[in-house]
Amino acid sequence: EDTVDDDFTTLGIFSESEVLVGGSTGKLYMYDGDSITEVTKLSEYDEPVLDISCVDGTCWAVGARGMVTKSSDGKEWEEVEISGVTQPMMTFTSTEVADWYFGVSNIDLDTLKFIGNVGGEPAVEDEHFIMYPDEGFVQFAVDFDPSPAPTVEFIFNPGPPFRNGDVSWNTVLYDGKKVTIAGEFGMILQSTDGGESWIRRNGSVVKGEPTPAYWISSKQEGDRMTLAGAAGVSALSTDGGATWKRQPRPGNEGIFGIDFLPNGNPIIAGAV
Repeated sequence: EDTVDDDFTTLGIFSESEVLVGGSTGKLYMYDGDSITEVTKLSEYDEPVLDISCVDGTCWAVGARGMVTKSSDGKEWEEVEISGVTQPMMTFTSTEVADWYFGVSNIDLDTLKFIGNVGGEPAVEDEHFIMYPDEGFVQFAVDFDPSPAPTVEFIFNPGPPFRNGDVSWNTVLYDGKKVTIAGEFGMILQSTDGGESWIRRNGSVVKGEPTPAYWISSKQEGDRMTLAGAAGVSALSTDGGATWKRQPRPGNEGIFGIDFLPNGNPIIAGAV
């Protein structure tokens, strides 16, 4: 009785007797089995809280418009600003003339390390290739040497071109040591130092403008992790999120919930 006037969007188990509840306008509530009370408001833009994950009283909550917040007691919440994400070295799978996309935008040009050869000599910018760091791709004007294959690494800010941070983080996994977030633009980011630094975990270079996954839901059991999202896309990691492998699609409809059965197989629920 006496519930608040809000649409609830997600739940996070806080303790044996308490549950955190996210609302559609960014508000966070605590339910103790008898009553529900407002804790705080996480979004200055009235955007929804989309996922909550807690371990031993430490919690993470994510949502739309770049919402990433953390708490050590479920009551006081701190905004986490994500910038300067590390993209580990990615190797090009082919070397022909094309536009090669990195899957992210807003690259810090000072950190970009692109290595590739043409005719046995280092490639020359504006002659052999043109780099577009804000949009996140490189244009090959000539075929590059296949061996050694070109590589690229850099630091970037999440979000669409020229709009740092404007990402819908739809799901969060926290195991007490590392936090994993995923959502719009297909990004999977991890932090092992409480959000002080982040690393992208599923990077690859693709020919032509990419069609990234839109992650919606997730589940973790130890080092076994899975993500699912729009158009029936899902991915599995068995090494704690360091590497990911796309799974066969059960169909083309959105997957809104995913979990593991006792035998380890995934079970999903979704649209249509």
